[in-house]
Amino acid sequence: MKPFRHKHVQKADEALQQELFKDYYPLLISILDEIEPLLQRSVDQREVLAMASMMLGQLVKNNQAVNRRELRKAIEQYLVDTFALDKDREELLEAGQSRKPQEDDMVGSRILIVDDSAMARRQISFFLKKDGYEVYEAKSGEEALWLVSEVDPELVLMDVTMDGLDGLETCRQLKEDPANTNLPVIFLSAKGEREEIVAGFKSGAIDYIVKPFHPAESLTRIRTHLRIKKLAQLREKHISELKHLNNTKDRILRIASHDLRNPVAAIAGLAEFLKDDCANMNESQREIVDCMEEAAKSLVLLLNELLDISVIDSGHAEIQREPLCLVDLVRNLVPLFRGESERKNISLSFESEPEVPLSSIDRQQMRRLIDNLITNAIKFTPSGGKVLVRVRQAAPDVCLEVLDTGPGIPEKEAGRLFKEFGKTSNLPTGGESSTGLGLSICQRIVQAHDGKITFQNLPEGGTRFRVILPAIES
Repeated sequence: MKPFRHKHVQKADEALQQELFKDYYPLLISILDEIEPLLQRSVDQREVLAMASMMLGQLVKNNQAVNRRELRKAIEQYLVDTFALDKDREELLEAGQSRKPQEDDMVGSRILIVDDSAMARRQISFFLKKDGYEVYEAKSGEEALWLVSEVDPELVLMDVTMDGLDGLETCRQLKEDPANTNLPVIFLSAKGEREEIVAGFKSGAIDYIVKPFHPAESLTRIRTHLRIKKLAQLREKHISELKHLNNTKDRILRIASHDLRNPVAAIAGLAEFLKDDCANMNESQREIVDCMEEAAKSLVLLLNELLDISVIDSGHAEIQREPLCLVDLVRNLVPLFRGESERKNISLSFESEPEVPLSSIDRQQMRRLIDNLITNAIKFTPSGGKVLVRVRQAAPDVCLEVLDTGPGIPEKEAGRLFKEFGKTSNLPTGGESSTGLGLSICQRIVQAHDGKITFQNLPEGGTRFRVILPAIES
């Protein structure tokens, strides 16, 4: 009786095997497709499929409630352990079947693979190592969080659906650490559903790769994101170096301007002294003294403006704000320029509205701003022209305007106006010197006061410079 019972059980097992093979054939084929690149070259795919089918039968027989995900993981692990390529990898590399890394490839970059599927990790790792990357593996989200701080990867490939801590939550926790803000994370998923992709991006991922892992497309994406990260790091490095060089430049300018200003001012004073006692000089000697005085004064002006810019840019220029009436400040300053305006036969006038609110400003810096704007207007206005300085309310702010009847700003040269040494083709009408720094200083002063400075060529000719400053709320 026993032999007959054995045959009956055997037939039942075969029937179960056939039924399972029929139901799970697509699953087995997808597993075989993924493992194919890792198979030893002597292995017959039909043998692998038969072994996978037998393993499937055993798993279902031992646990009727097993789900497809658990089946897949168990079969993958079994096939990896039984058939997967290991020692032959080096032979493939030496045979030249792997792509030779190019100079622009991220060879040696550290990549962390996070997946609870041994098959998936093995397959992806195989192609990454062929491409010259340094690969690390984590079989869970918890292990990935620990491993990131240990190996400092340059890119993470993470499965979305994992037992325990899934990929989305792992990525969120990873990005909570400021040290990983710029660490690129690419999600791996067999679904590729829109909702899942959106959730992945919200958790901090930068890209998505749908399983099974397609080497050509996936490696291209990985190289692209590694290159972007490298370029971002290089950019930060260059910015840091430029900041250091800029700080060094500012220190040199401050030292040079400060140390040179007094000797040059002394030269200008001596030249002026010689002019006052020129009875014993001939005409040629007087011209030389005039040139000395003019050159010294121009150099003093340049040094003063260089020192102003370097102090403002370095952040050492503290703003001493106080409630001031801009009308009173400007009204008291305008008469100081009448001598220069009369020398050039230019009409200089001042206007203001009856009630202009107070502003919180630094008196000394605002004097420098007004000085530069009025001097600039007189410098480029021809004889017989007009310069108007006006203060009014531009609710809720305060507005300072300086208008002239000069040549205006050439349209193509407007971009130079507020830049350092940004001179236009216009020349001073009285032979005055110009450093090209005055308006740049004005812009820095206005920005330090949370204001805005603009210019406009007037339809009737000339230019209007306008400064808007916040008023003190009453």
